[in-house]
Formats: sequence, structure tokens, C-alpha cells
Amino acid sequence: MNDLLKKLSEEELQGLIERYYSNEKVSVLLEEFELDINATELIRNFPLKELPDVQCPYCNIAMKQRYPARGIARYSWPSPYCGNCAHKLQSPCGCDKCDEFAREEEKQRLISFREKISKTTFVRKCNIQIDGLTLMQAMALVTLSLISRDENDSLISSIASHHLRLAPTEIMTLDIIKSLHKDHFIEIAEETSFHFMEFGELGNIDQLIWEDIEWRYNLVNDESSNAEFLRELEITIRDKTLWPLSWEDDLTKVWKELAYQHCCKYLQVHVEEHGFLFKAGEKTRKVINHTLDNYSILKSYYFLWVAVRNVASYCLRKNLSQSQAGYIIPGNIERRVDKALASNDWEVKEYRKDSRCGKSAMTDYFANVVTNLGEDFYTEKPSVDKCS
Repeated sequence: MNDLLKKLSEEELQGLIERYYSNEKVSVLLEEFELDINATELIRNFPLKELPDVQCPYCNIAMKQRYPARGIARYSWPSPYCGNCAHKLQSPCGCDKCDEFAREEEKQRLISFREKISKTTFVRKCNIQIDGLTLMQAMALVTLSLISRDENDSLISSIASHHLRLAPTEIMTLDIIKSLHKDHFIEIAEETSFHFMEFGELGNIDQLIWEDIEWRYNLVNDESSNAEFLRELEITIRDKTLWPLSWEDDLTKVWKELAYQHCCKYLQVHVEEHGFLFKAGEKTRKVINHTLDNYSILKSYYFLWVAVRNVASYCLRKNLSQSQAGYIIPGNIERRVDKALASNDWEVKEYRKDSRCGKSAMTDYFANVVTNLGEDFYTEKPSVDKCS
């Protein structure tokens, strides 16, 4: 409060405040009460108003409030605050007490969250057997360790943070993560933020944002031995004499699946480029697999690119909707592939890899480690002979 206001008696000061809020001219009030201050400074020099009905939750004393300028809406009034600890009746408050309370609340919430995660974790009593894994599972476990393992050998960072995509498509990546989790080869890590998952009333997982979940390996009964198991698994993958018999049968299946996913990504990129609505379904899988039975990935790109171009042109002429265009594409691919197979002089061109389709860790690992295909992964049609 200004020293000039201090000379006023309690009764005079109260009268000044009441007359101010009665919309009397400030200049008149300043002259009458002999206050040598600017008109805009009057309200700022009013004393703090004590609020006996509003108690500070920490100090149990009445909170105070600055007088609001007249004409200001109630929601814009200054927030009540405690003269002792500076707590404000607003959110966020920012006082030391509230910050301390928020930290403790966050700590307890995190403890509760981690306890709930722990209760959902499958406790492995014995190590998994390498010959019990499919080749795809073995590749996924090792490539995950290569692109995302934390300094803690058991932790796997979220797939959203990976510098290199795990699989050729987002759908395949999620399917692999979900499959590994379902089989309890990986479990949700306690380091996961509670912003990315929710629990039901019974402690069950109610919702997950799969892309943002942190994971940990659950391959052996002793967590500290996960890294050793992964090293053994990679040695087995690199040495075909150590392979389980089922992996030989898996080779072409894995190549074919990776090739299919690359074609899906290529198709998605070019379909979206034309503004179509398209989602690969069973018909698309059947048609692309039929194409890959006869042609390499890069030659398959030719059929995909031409089909999208033809359908885009057709839809423009016929004024068809985007959703209708999506239904036409698989049939267009199939007809052109069948014509090429029936022709004796149709030379199918190899199209270039599209940088927008990106690389994937599993593709690179399959082409350069599991097999010695290298670029032949893209230029040869998937077959067991080429994998030898």
C-alpha cells in the first residue's frame, strides 16, 4: 500500500474503496482524498483484501487477494494467495508446497504404475529353446537388439524411437511386436511412461499405444542372461549347420513375406501420392503373392506402378471416388501379370527402389546375414534355390 494511503484512517480507506467501485471518477477521488498519484496507480495501491472463508491448505490461514480493477470480469480477478507460503488458488500454482506435493504424487503414481506392470509380467521359470523359435521370431529378436537395445542389455526402446524401421511396413512391425509380447518373449518394461498405457479396474491392461511402449527381453529365467542368449541366438543364425530343421523350411516363407511387405509399402506410397483411399486386404495379398511367385520385387514394382497410374487415369475419366479406385487396383495388377505370363515376348522391366519406402532392419539382416542374397533379395524372385 502506498504511503499516501497509509495516512487514511480505516474508515476513510474503506470509503475510498467503496466509492471507487461505485464508479466515481478517479480524478475526483484523488483530489478529495489528497492523493498525489496517477489515476492508474490507485487500484494497484489498495491494500490486500483478506478472505476469511478461503484458507490456505498448507498453512491454515486466511488467503489474501488484490483488489481487481473495476469492470473486469470475475474470471479475470487476481488469484487469492497465501502471504506465508505464496500458494495461489489457481492451477498450476507453482509454489514450493504445490511442487513438492506434485512430485510426491507423481512418485506414488509411478510406484503404483510399475506395480501394475509387474503383475502383468509373465515369470519365466526356464529358458526358451532356440529350436522352439521360428526363423522370423529369431530374426526379430536379434534385429530388435541391434537397432534398439539400451545400455541395459534387457531393455528395448519403443519402436517410435528407432532410427531404422524394424520391418518394411508399420503394420508388420506392430504385428511382430504384438506376437513377441503374446508369446512372452518380450514384456512391457517398467520404464514405460504411464501416458502410453491404461489399466482397467481389475489391474488388466486396458489400452496400449504400441508404438511408444518400452520393452524388455524375457528369454531366460535370469534377466541378466538375456544378452548372452541373444549372442547365442545370433551365432546360431549365422551358422546354418546349427539351424533347427524347421528354419530351412522357413527361408522362402520369410523372403516371400518380406517381399510382400516391401510391395505393400511401395503400393501404399504411390496410391497415397494420387490421393486414393486404399488398404491392403486378402485380395491384394493374393495378387501380390501371385506376382512374387513369378517376378522379383523390383519387377513387381513395375506392375504396381502401372496399375496405380492406369487406375488414376481411369478414375479421372469416369469421375470415380477415391474409395472406388482402391477396389480396382488389385484386379488391374492381376490382369497385367497374367498377360505378361501368357506372352512370350513381354520383357518386364525392373523398377528402381523407392527411397520413400525406406529400409528395414529385418530386410537387411535377412539379405546380408541370414542369407548371402545382398541385392539379389530385390532382383530375384523368392525361391529356396537362391537362398542356398
